[in-house]
Amino acid sequence: MDLISRAGWQAPAWAGSPAVVPLSSRRDFFVHWYGSPPSIDRGPGLVRAVDRMHRGQGWAGVGYNFVVDQDGRVWEGRGWNRQGAHCPGHNVSGIGVLVAVGKGGPSATPEALTAVRDLYDEACRRTGRALDMRGHRDGIATECPGGELYAWVRAGMPRPGGGAATHTVEPDQTMWSISQQHGVDLDALRAANPKVREDRIFPDDVLTIPKAGAPAPKPPAPKPTPPARPVVSLARLVQAARVDPPKRGTPVSYSPTRVVEDALAKEGLLTRSLVDGHFGTATVSAYAAWQRRLGYRGRDADGIPGRASLNALAKKYGFTTTN
Repeated sequence: MDLISRAGWQAPAWAGSPAVVPLSSRRDFFVHWYGSPPSIDRGPGLVRAVDRMHRGQGWAGVGYNFVVDQDGRVWEGRGWNRQGAHCPGHNVSGIGVLVAVGKGGPSATPEALTAVRDLYDEACRRTGRALDMRGHRDGIATECPGGELYAWVRAGMPRPGGGAATHTVEPDQTMWSISQQHGVDLDALRAANPKVREDRIFPDDVLTIPKAGAPAPKPPAPKPTPPARPVVSLARLVQAARVDPPKRGTPVSYSPTRVVEDALAKEGLLTRSLVDGHFGTATVSAYAAWQRRLGYRGRDADGIPGRASLNALAKKYGFTTTN
């Protein structure tokens, strides 16, 4: 929020002493318009024109707490802690904000509306409560702040483009009561505040409020269960390596042999067409090549699996070995 202080726009000294109002007295947030379209709708000239007009009415200076121009800049008038002069009967309980639009003139820009919403959220944060959103006409019989701006206030002052609103937690509020207050789904509220524990919210905590009507988030899809790692028994594999060669073409004696053959094929030591579950002559030769690749020689590279060589193959190609 681009807030320019009184010193920043070189405000003249007060013609009097506006009363100081504690933030604890604030209950309302009043939105106003200029009336007729302002001749200046942005920059320091706008707030200076308002100040001159209000001094001409016998006031101490600009009567609004803040003035928002069409560029979305906020100009300090009475500020947070001084009594306003914007709505009889509500100048202590209400914070008054002027938007630089008027009857028959351009609508408030998205930048101006965003700045008003920023002011409201900051007011709620400072006071520690959700202030009532009001137009000038809610306090006195008047057209102010005009039909379009008033409708925006009554709609909850949504941010242009759907930006997230916030809520400052009040004493005794719960996530459920806050969701009811704003008309949003409880699960959507929880999802918008993932770092907030529902049983650990306190006054002055600021929650993000999702758009009204936002659907509750879908539960995350369960993570797929990874396939179980194949298991190969060393003893049964050795038996197959000793039995299968003379029984070429007979039924497979130990089906997990295919796991070892597949690993040897991936290693480039066994032709893929020979991965058939038989620990036959070709598989013995391929396994012997694997043993030699590990540095074994002589009888230690005879093609009959041993514990160390099988574990090395299992580690590389993702299967488990047992005795």
